[in-house]
Amino acid sequence: MKKSTVFAVAMKKGGVGKTTITLNVAEALALCGFSVLCIDNDEQHNLSNGLGVKMGAVDISYLYSGEILYSSFHNYGIYDTRVPDLYCVPCSSKIGDVKFKDRSVLSSFIKANPFDYIFIDCAPGSGLIQNEIALEAADFFILPTLLKQFSFTGLNEIITIITNGLNRAMDSVVIVPNDVDVSFQGSIKTNKHKEFIKALNVMYPKNVTDTIIPHDEMLDDMITEGKSVFLDRFKSSRAAKYFLQLVFELFPIKEADVYEKIMDKRAEHRSAKARDNYFKNKLQPDQGK
Repeated sequence: MKKSTVFAVAMKKGGVGKTTITLNVAEALALCGFSVLCIDNDEQHNLSNGLGVKMGAVDISYLYSGEILYSSFHNYGIYDTRVPDLYCVPCSSKIGDVKFKDRSVLSSFIKANPFDYIFIDCAPGSGLIQNEIALEAADFFILPTLLKQFSFTGLNEIITIITNGLNRAMDSVVIVPNDVDVSFQGSIKTNKHKEFIKALNVMYPKNVTDTIIPHDEMLDDMITEGKSVFLDRFKSSRAAKYFLQLVFELFPIKEADVYEKIMDKRAEHRSAKARDNYFKNKLQPDQGK
């Protein structure tokens, strides 16, 4: 049985881009033909909503509580998304009331259900058991950070947890600068952001990605509307090409193959959308009668 490569996307502070990076990296990999599972570990369930998951009664809280055994949870708790090969275990507010019985249950579930890649979108905050469980289950840690002092503080704290608390090596840590003020030519616009990037690379010289993610107001709209940057806004989103660059940097994928596959999937998606709209309008009663 193959082993999944598991990434926990984490940061103690909220609003740093964990869900956005989880969603878009996972979706890009799935569009390239990899089997990918996203696990929503945040009671706000923005990842689940962003992937367009139509939730039923079962979410991750049922696994943590032991109401459904890890060996059969895949029959109930894994949902399709809008992208083939991309699946999601959703979360809900129920997780706040869970009495956690077994800290190893997520790792056991992951081992029993291999995918090429698994991404766990962690909740913001300190001392959350579901975050501790997610970090313990992960092979690698993607840490998005804003170029602000409070984010640096949170970054240092989560790295201390990973290296001292979990005894993991720093080469398992990937730091992604997010929401950067970037010109249309791709250069960093403000001296403040340049200085923060420089400081990050001094502090963690082997862990900061060369790829930065620019500020793009469209990203929040895509998550709210349950739409895809790659399938619905590939040409108009400033950040889309940067997410692809991040995928090229972190994963062994040929750049030309990725663009070709995404454009093919985008054409299929647009054709299906046009067909659905045609039949929807055709079947509507004539309102003039």
